[in-house]
Amino acid sequence: MSYYGTSVRRSQGSGEIAQQRFQVVMVMELCETTLRTQIVGKQAKNPGKLGESELLQKTAMQHVAHYVTQIASALMYLHERALVHRDLKPQNILVNCVK
Repeated sequence: MSYYGTSVRRSQGSGEIAQQRFQVVMVMELCETTLRTQIVGKQAKNPGKLGESELLQKTAMQHVAHYVTQIASALMYLHERALVHRDLKPQNILVNCVK
């Protein structure tokens, strides 16, 4: 996934007390789906949903291993920089589909 940068915008609050607010915007590559959709969706590559076909199970496990490796690498990157992701869940992991 490509990360193109961050922008900070100022916006004025309305009402009696005019407060200055900041909005942080991250510009990233468009991702087609989330990890949750890949695991639970109708066309999910979930080993538990593929029956007993050995070939399908092996392929599904390779997909799962790829996701786990990528997530672990990202977490290691964050932790090495003393950063913590406080809401890590499949819905918050963006995925580009490999077809």
